[in-house]
Amino acid sequence: MASGVASLDYDHNSSPRPLKRARKSNANGEKHPSEKEEHLFVNNAPLDHIFIADGVTAKKSGGKKAPLSCCECRRLKLKCDRNFPCASCKRSQLNGPDAAKPYRSPASSSQHAEGGEQAGASVERGSSEDTVMAPDAHHHHQKDLKDDPLSEAHFAAEIVRLSHNFPLSDSVSPEPNLRLREYIRSNLPPREEADYLWEQARQNALWQYNPHPSSTFYPNLAYHCYSSPSSSLSPRRLALLFMILAVGCLVDISGRAPDHPDAERYHRLARASLCEIPVMEETNVETITALFYEIWYLLVFSDKKKAAGYAWGLMGLTAKLAQSIGLHRNGGKSKVIPEELEKRRSLFWELLYLDARLSLSLGRPPSLSINHMDCPRPSYPPDEDCDISESLHHSPVLDAISQPNLNYDTVLELDTRIRDFSMPIPLRNKESRSRFVIIQRASLSTALEAVLLQLHRQFFTRAVSGPEEAFNRRHKYAPSVVAVFLSASRMIATVQELYNHQPHLTARILGYWSNAFSAAVSRLFPPSFQSSHLHPTPSSPISPHFIREAS
Repeated sequence: MASGVASLDYDHNSSPRPLKRARKSNANGEKHPSEKEEHLFVNNAPLDHIFIADGVTAKKSGGKKAPLSCCECRRLKLKCDRNFPCASCKRSQLNGPDAAKPYRSPASSSQHAEGGEQAGASVERGSSEDTVMAPDAHHHHQKDLKDDPLSEAHFAAEIVRLSHNFPLSDSVSPEPNLRLREYIRSNLPPREEADYLWEQARQNALWQYNPHPSSTFYPNLAYHCYSSPSSSLSPRRLALLFMILAVGCLVDISGRAPDHPDAERYHRLARASLCEIPVMEETNVETITALFYEIWYLLVFSDKKKAAGYAWGLMGLTAKLAQSIGLHRNGGKSKVIPEELEKRRSLFWELLYLDARLSLSLGRPPSLSINHMDCPRPSYPPDEDCDISESLHHSPVLDAISQPNLNYDTVLELDTRIRDFSMPIPLRNKESRSRFVIIQRASLSTALEAVLLQLHRQFFTRAVSGPEEAFNRRHKYAPSVVAVFLSASRMIATVQELYNHQPHLTARILGYWSNAFSAAVSRLFPPSFQSSHLHPTPSSPISPHFIREAS
């Protein structure tokens, strides 16, 4: 340290002001970088760059010295250990105040250590261990993200890792990673291709769920993701766009094969974009909508073995996040524009319906309940011919299958109410050859049959397993056996009819085939049980019928 600095006099009668100003240079007497250089990178070597937001030697009004703590600790109101770098900055992987998260590549670090020319190139790419790219310089390096093979390899590996860890994130605080965000956006298809995939998703998939019925939803989303600068680009909205593109690829029956790699690639990019900032930080409507698409993707379109289990766990997290931002409450009295209020209501009711369908398919308790919410329905349903009261029929069934000891009379009463459910008039016309009518009729029919199967599953199993008494037509749970058999038969027939009319689209929606497989197992279980545990009894009128139908 310079001798003038080492001989500081702390006597109150002398003014220390000139001596403190001498510390504006480092130990070697070198000057600080120019304003142009500070704009491009931030060097973490000088001590006065790390500590004290207003400068090491600056004084506050009133004659008090500025606190000796780094900007990050002051921003987060943490206790700073006054070392370089402090413990808080080490945990958050920051080397300076207001700095973006550094991108460190071992290969580029080795090149930086080899010589000054390679180090200068490494600084320009923002990949040196000793430099951090400033947020304002990211738009100058957007093209380099795809051209630099080191950056390409690093970010590709980072995308795979973040997608694998989804929904967890490495960040302990919501700090943006603008270089990663820009790399993810660079993988967007051309705008014309994105518009085409949106149209495919709207025509072939959004008849199942429609969490955003507004006609301005997609134009606003696409404009934001394609036109916004990196610093103002929302990673949640970017993830939502990638999820829509993934669904569009899966249902693009005219341009892509069912196993086209673009769908999973967009899906992986969406998950990585959601993980840039922890999902439990800065949660908003776009976060819930992106998670909604992720659950839908896993439940309906994914062929992974544990996809339904992952969807179930993610549904619980999404429900809690939706409640944390008040989607389940009536926001009519708050100062929210009507369009935003309708968007929140539509999203919550679609989420409630998805949760009910997921719970019924797995036979597990729901994550959301209409008993714990007062969010009114949207003022307009997504479809004019759709009966919006369907979710009200799910609630008592979900409560019934969640109870360990359910009264059988309650099951029979709920069975009657489900069978009395009125189907919308356009869906009753079986002569209609409209593509949308056929698909929606099949979707509603399979949903009703799935409700009946789950309602009677417990008593059906007890009847055919025979721990109490052998099954016959006088068995106390015989109505459940008959109901399961008939519901399974109707579900298989519905899927077969849908496949006859729309074979290409039906083959891509794996949810139909999962339901059909469960129905087939339910149909075959009674005769297989009789052949191994019971002797065929002439007094049982259903046994020969089971055998004939199964053969």
